[in-house]
Amino acid sequence: MLEVNGPYPLGTLPACVPQTTNHKPQTVECNTGGPRSRTRTEHLHATVLGRGGGLRCPKLRHVGLKFEKGHDPVERMEALLERLGYRSALQAREALADRLPDEVFLAMPGRLRPTLAVNLRQPRAVLTDVLVEGLVLGLCSANLYDPGRPVLWTRASLTRRLDLFSVGGFYEAD
Repeated sequence: MLEVNGPYPLGTLPACVPQTTNHKPQTVECNTGGPRSRTRTEHLHATVLGRGGGLRCPKLRHVGLKFEKGHDPVERMEALLERLGYRSALQAREALADRLPDEVFLAMPGRLRPTLAVNLRQPRAVLTDVLVEGLVLGLCSANLYDPGRPVLWTRASLTRRLDLFSVGGFYEAD
């Protein structure tokens, strides 16, 4: 017959001591079954954003603008509107509607550096591209591009770098 004598410190259990010995309790380390003993880490090897596979959300475009140091992004975009002959961002949005995406996109922080510089001395065609990019950024929140929302130009919205992903295929798969 075996007997166990206690109490013992947390994380240790006494060794079973046969009655035929000198009854000296001994302790041994053991697994107490705490929460850390049941955890594990696994790395993800798949994504629905932008890569191949049956179900995915393809990346449609990268958006971001490069502003000169010391210039306020909102003031630069308003000067750009004026230079191109628009009275407001709303008027520019209506005039350039065919160049703006017309569906909702998932917006994720982008890693690429912006390539379009906001420089008012550039040709009109380049300035129009910059304005379209600014309108897209103004229609984005931190996580979503929504063509139904008003254009909001803030320092935060204009200095974001975002990758836009189509979510239509993802939800159509249901």
